[in-house]
This record gives sequence, C-alpha cells and structure tokens, in this order.
Amino acid sequence: MPRLVSALLAAGLLAVVPASAQSILDTTDGRYQMQPVEGGIARLDTQTGAVDLCRVDGDAMVCTGSSDAQRGDAGRIADLEARVAALEGGKPAVDDVDAADQAIKTMRQVFRGFADIVRELERDLGSAPDGAKGEAEPDRT
Repeated sequence: MPRLVSALLAAGLLAVVPASAQSILDTTDGRYQMQPVEGGIARLDTQTGAVDLCRVDGDAMVCTGSSDAQRGDAGRIADLEARVAALEGGKPAVDDVDAADQAIKTMRQVFRGFADIVRELERDLGSAPDGAKGEAEPDRT
C-alpha cells in the first residue's frame, strides 16, 4: 500500500511539472513572451521587439539573438562612430583670422550699399516735382 501511494504521488508530481512549465511559457505579464518552436523556444522581448532563439543546455537556457538584428545594430553603431569621428576631426567653422576679416569686410560693403540706396531715395524725395518738400503728406480722408 505505501508503494502504491508513493507511485501515485510521484505520478501526480510528474503530471504537474509539464502543466506548470506550459503556464510559464504562456505568461504575458512580463517583459518576454515565449513560444515553443522547432529547435528550441522563441523569446520575444515585448519592449524592444527583438526575437531570440533559446535552447535548454543542461540546467540553463541559452538564448542567441537574431543574426540580422545583430548585423543591423553593428552596422548602425559603425555608421554612428564614423559620423562622430568626422564631426570631431572636421574643420572649424572659421579657418583663421583672415576668413573672419574677409566676412566682416563683405558685410561692411553690403551695409554701405544699403546706406547709399537710402541716401538716393532721400535725395529723390527732396527734389520731388510740383514744389513738394522732402516730407510726405499725411493721408487725408
């Protein structure tokens, strides 16, 4: 009789283990969702969308990322590193003092040209026909 009770108890425990393992795979409250697939278990990271293939190795579960995702990340990192290197090694905005002096000289010429235009307009208004003075008359309604 004790053997029968022990055998039934062992059989009951063995039946509970697969049921609990299935419930662990079906939980959706955590960060990862797992689904059995051919060759192992697919693990979906619900925060990043990354899918990893996992396999049981002894007492541990070993997961490897998608090779496409790893290549994509490596390529993106390489691109960003190249951009940083280009920005850090690039020329300064103003090469030297001569370039700054040339920019100031050009701006002076532009402002002088604008001032000349204003003087010409004032002169034209000052010599308006019909005895008009250089002042504009207010609008009358």
